[in-house]
Amino acid sequence: MAIDPTGRYLLYAPHDTNGPSLILRDLETGTDEIVSNQPASAGTDAVSAGGRDVVFRSAADDIVPGDTNGKSDVFIRRFY
Repeated sequence: MAIDPTGRYLLYAPHDTNGPSLILRDLETGTDEIVSNQPASAGTDAVSAGGRDVVFRSAADDIVPGDTNGKSDVFIRRFY
């Protein structure tokens, strides 16, 4: 889990294996945004102030085209 510096946005990993692996919740409005549908993880400081950017890691090879190295990569998901 991670929370942005303002305390408004919470990044969490739901326990449902059939759904997304990371979700960003706006604690003020109660709305959710999917960060990753692929297996992924994130550190405790992964959410920027205001919840606009989320940094996460994944070894999935289908997040971006041409990822064939078989290693874990770091991604930034930006919400507008």
